[in-house]
Amino acid sequence: MKGSKFLYLLVAAALIGGLALLMKSRDEVSWQEATIEAGTKLLGDLAVNDVASVRLLGTEGRVTAKRVNDTWVIEERENYPADFAKISALVRKVAELEPVQTVPLGEGDAAALVLKVPTGGAPDAETGTLVELSDASGKKLAALVAGKTHSTTSPNAGPMGMAGDMVTGRYLLLADASGTAYLVTETFSDLQTSPAQWIDKNFVRPGPPKRIEVKAEGKDRNWTIERDAPGAAWKLAGAAKNENLDPTKVLNIDALVTGLAVADVPDAADDARLKPLTEKPVVVTIDSFEGLRFALKFGEGNGDNLPAEISVEVTGDPAPAPAAAAAEGQKPEEAAAQAMEAAKKARDEKVAQAAKLQGKQVFIPRNFLEPFVGPRGFLLAAPAQPAPTPAPTPRKKR
Repeated sequence: MKGSKFLYLLVAAALIGGLALLMKSRDEVSWQEATIEAGTKLLGDLAVNDVASVRLLGTEGRVTAKRVNDTWVIEERENYPADFAKISALVRKVAELEPVQTVPLGEGDAAALVLKVPTGGAPDAETGTLVELSDASGKKLAALVAGKTHSTTSPNAGPMGMAGDMVTGRYLLLADASGTAYLVTETFSDLQTSPAQWIDKNFVRPGPPKRIEVKAEGKDRNWTIERDAPGAAWKLAGAAKNENLDPTKVLNIDALVTGLAVADVPDAADDARLKPLTEKPVVVTIDSFEGLRFALKFGEGNGDNLPAEISVEVTGDPAPAPAAAAAEGQKPEEAAAQAMEAAKKARDEKVAQAAKLQGKQVFIPRNFLEPFVGPRGFLLAAPAQPAPTPAPTPRKKR
């Protein structure tokens, strides 16, 4: 081999080796930049007790939950009470976020990771969900965009041991760090931007009813059922001699009355869905054994949820509870008085809860109200058929 050729090979080898070392060094630096110390909070020491407003904005809508007089409400639903447990859980999740990896964002990366800000006019497929936390003065405490979920392939994730992908995290973008995304292990699976998902769906729930009266426009639309004790058989008030209540028609009425729940609340006072409430309302008066009267008015309609409103008043003391076992050294009458006091306290707590919803209009799932829509005749058992007259026995001929 000629000397000039050999020298050329040595120079080329040196260049290749130097390039490899440079690339290795760059990889190590990049890896070190991507590594995050365990326990590092993405938002630092965020004071969760200072959070007085949570704003969510996405491609499908927006939600603004805010604290008003120590009560969380939903602004887009006429300040209807919010689901505090759900709001507080979201705030805690945001405060506890710990990134496991940083991702430098180049051109097109934000779109690929669905991290475009909702207010930027990007296509829905590239737009994430904005989460903003503010204090009582309106100062922003945190602002981030939740983007694409991150999945990990697991050999046993699918059915019958088949391999599959499992969601293990989500990419986030901080409003003040638009050049870097963060991968966290929190998936935010319940991060929805529909106000209906964030309202308090607990409604004023009567205790076991002792009397239910229904009044509505139309023939045979008024009826009353009553009973003497919780769990006792219902009786149809004013039943004629040949009328009998069909017990199967009121079999589930206790569960429906005591389980009343809210599906949604109006967008505004002029919400078109409220129209049936003013046209032909059905009024249901429920007297419970806890000494309360619930006046539930709802509008008939064709939807899955019907507009309704409720009012509550105290009618007397709760019905005496079954005799409670007296504690050691306690007289039976003292035990009974203690039980009555506890029942009154529970009743008063329900009245206080009802006061927050007094005059509020809501939408209740139709299945809770279905028993009160039908006519009185629907409650009646079919008339008993008379037994057939046996045919006369033919006489034998002599």
